[in-house]
Amino acid sequence: MPRARARSRMTFTGEWLSMPFIKSGGFDEIRRCIDLEPHAHDSFEFTYISEGEVTWELEDGSSLNLHGGSAAIIGPHVNHHGKDCVIQPSRLFWLVLNPLAKDSTRNTLFDGVQLRLMDEIFRKAGNKTWRADSELAHSFEELFTLMERKAAGTENEGLLLALGRTIVCRFLLAAACSLSRAEPNLAKEKAFLSGARVFLLENLHDKPGVSELAAHFGLSPARFSVCFKRETGMTPADYLRRIRCEEAIRLMRDTSLSITEIAFRLGFASGQHFSGVFKKYFGASPKGFRAQPKP
Repeated sequence: MPRARARSRMTFTGEWLSMPFIKSGGFDEIRRCIDLEPHAHDSFEFTYISEGEVTWELEDGSSLNLHGGSAAIIGPHVNHHGKDCVIQPSRLFWLVLNPLAKDSTRNTLFDGVQLRLMDEIFRKAGNKTWRADSELAHSFEELFTLMERKAAGTENEGLLLALGRTIVCRFLLAAACSLSRAEPNLAKEKAFLSGARVFLLENLHDKPGVSELAAHFGLSPARFSVCFKRETGMTPADYLRRIRCEEAIRLMRDTSLSITEIAFRLGFASGQHFSGVFKKYFGASPKGFRAQPKP
């Protein structure tokens, strides 16, 4: 497929699958942050991040933070957008569906009773993020492979159609089951991230390496790197860059420090290096960001 400079995208629709309960789905590999203004769907939207980090800000002022291995559900007609109206670099999957759509049982493995049960589970979940289990994560990856094979155009369309319907049905079942047992994983993940974030905020200027971080958690560097990637979907270095950029936003909004002073305070080698890293994650230079009206 043709690949854009900052983004690679593949999509499909429910019309292609002839499955009324599916509205659309797709995959985005975002290399630099892209704009995402407020919008809403008339159905449930599921998103999954296998790498990187994304934050959805909702109309009620709450937010959903996803990082590698996290999934999120946003209910019908809920306005949302990316943090600061951008999506940060990530590997992002999404699927929009309505289990109670007209003729929703067509070309599925489910009857009306089962689809109503799934709709009830999704509505009860509300707007939330949780750690995706292996079955749900695998379903998203299967959708990605399906889109790649469809884009290649080298396989029988009828067989791909049957495969797509099977994958989507597995996804729906995996999502309902995953949401039913989500909380224990999320608590463990939040504790790990909270500890890492506090330590990094206290040592931003010193730019702690993997050895220092590992020692703080009582792990070997190799074990810490594996655990960190598994729990966050990011390397420690990438996570540190993101936190430094977030702290830079606070300093730009709350102090009169110059951009260069902020860069050196946060441990960047130069104002130019800081500007390049910041623009990758927030879509604007520090100077341009500071000129924007405060939220």
